[in-house]
Amino acid sequence: MQFQRRELSADSCAGFPVTKAVITSGTLRSRKAPDQAFILALVTEEGYVTGTMIRPGGRRYPLDGRIDGDTMVAGSIEEDAGCDWVLQLTRQPNE
Repeated sequence: MQFQRRELSADSCAGFPVTKAVITSGTLRSRKAPDQAFILALVTEEGYVTGTMIRPGGRRYPLDGRIDGDTMVAGSIEEDAGCDWVLQLTRQPNE
């Protein structure tokens, strides 16, 4: 899984990985790792996602998106650097 840099972002905006994310009791959370983004968000019954993402070595930024079926698409913007990212997650079968 990876946050992908969007075409409108500045050239200096790189994508970065995200660890496995899990939704439990309406909370979306990824595992913390120093070289990967960390996500913490609420998921409503209607499938809306709102929370924050911390990029590796960076600050906390708003994260908003939507779940439709087995796919979640969410985005985050770092206005002061001219960066925006999109993350697409697909539900995996239970292990």
